[in-house]
Amino acid sequence: MDIYTLKVRDPDEARAEMLDIASSEARVFLLYCNRQEAMYIMRAANELDLTGKNYVWIVTQSVVGPAFDNTPPPPDFPPGLLGRQKINDT
Repeated sequence: MDIYTLKVRDPDEARAEMLDIASSEARVFLLYCNRQEAMYIMRAANELDLTGKNYVWIVTQSVVGPAFDNTPPPPDFPPGLLGRQKINDT
């Protein structure tokens, strides 16, 4: 298991920081960040071919957004992205 800490401020920076991940054998990714950072990271992941059928991305609620938001996911979020939406405060 490897842990990568990315400090992304834009999509190009995310891509540069993810080059090591792209050359690794990692296939399952746990992503904890805010939605804006996730958009940069997922764009880079798509460019580096890290979002195909051989990869699993698991994200936090901060990436997915609130339930019943009716906001479509960003176009760079891959089909099959796993995340949990918070439905209420309980």
